[in-house]
Amino acid sequence: MKKMMLLVLCLIILSSFAYSESVISFNGPGYDALGYACTLADGRMIFTGYRGEEGNYQESRARLLCLNPDKTVSWEYWDPAEGQCGYGAAIVCEDGTLAVIFSNSPYQKLTERKIKFFTTEGEPLEKTVDIFYDDSLLNAVCPSFLQITVIPGDAEVFYRYFLDWDGNELFKIASNEEITIEKSFEAEDGVVLMGCEPTWPSNAKIMKLDLKGSLLWETVLPTHLEHLPDARLEYCRQTSDGGYLALYFESAGSMSDGKTPDRYQALVKFNQDGRLLWMNHDCFPQGEFKQCKGLYEYDGKYVMELNTTQKSFSIDHPRVFLWFDEEGHELGQTELIINPEDLNIQADQGKIENVGGSFVTMPDGLWMLRDIMIENDNHMKEMDSRNEILFKIPEL
Repeated sequence: MKKMMLLVLCLIILSSFAYSESVISFNGPGYDALGYACTLADGRMIFTGYRGEEGNYQESRARLLCLNPDKTVSWEYWDPAEGQCGYGAAIVCEDGTLAVIFSNSPYQKLTERKIKFFTTEGEPLEKTVDIFYDDSLLNAVCPSFLQITVIPGDAEVFYRYFLDWDGNELFKIASNEEITIEKSFEAEDGVVLMGCEPTWPSNAKIMKLDLKGSLLWETVLPTHLEHLPDARLEYCRQTSDGGYLALYFESAGSMSDGKTPDRYQALVKFNQDGRLLWMNHDCFPQGEFKQCKGLYEYDGKYVMELNTTQKSFSIDHPRVFLWFDEEGHELGQTELIINPEDLNIQADQGKIENVGGSFVTMPDGLWMLRDIMIENDNHMKEMDSRNEILFKIPEL
């Protein structure tokens, strides 16, 4: 009986998993989602998300998938909970267990959020930690803390709570104080926050707090444009040397006069103490449409995904990747061309769109996990199909 159940499970996994040298598909018949979460010490990779029922995106099962370094399936776990359920961020705890965020949002209303714990072989443990707040968003997950933003519908001021992994509050920041947070990172004896000042117009800002919320240092960048420039740091990343990488984005003016607002964009790098090391504005030439869609560090280089067309969701246009050395000097670019025939999905009843993605480092190179969605002509989401597909990124 056990052998039969194992065989059935293997058939289920294989039916949703197609592999080639440069494309890996996690397709299912419904509205699915899957994201890279973390890499285990032995090189296996954890992906989290959900699988929706065919024809009903309001019902989904939370899903954990573990891939071996050779990209074959190590194990897969489906949560028994019913509703619109999903797994989100995951980390490996100090005791070696896998901590995963579980949420349930029937009819797009969050009713449950908790931490569930597993062995690294996918066996669920009894321990759970409730971290549910009404009207909240989970913003960051780090080895020592989680960041949750609570936004009551009628409140002018909301709070960002920093919790430990037992659900205890470390400190909180009001939305009108200190910083509007784009990204949070764990640093030695504290938390590094990146974003902008909580005012309008604002300046881009990076700061460090201790685990009680006291300020250790901060850096505020000057603006470059006229007419009330508004600036912030986006697509922020912590680098392997302890520093911080981000897109600096600044705009000025408004569209009320029929003109497109002025823009100033640059790739910026800070050291571990928040000091600006360099700023590369030349990679965004004046008059060219270039929109950053992601930043990553790989093999001693930094890579930026660029959108070079207003049709950002179309798979008919190549995905452009701009490469830099560690000093911010541009090295060149590569392109990823998505061939619909490689997607292993049926698109007879709708158009295929590329709606997002994230970078994943694998033993054989840099890959990108893309959300590929088939949208029906009548825009009925209940009948849409959404799939997760890994593409190998061409390198320099």
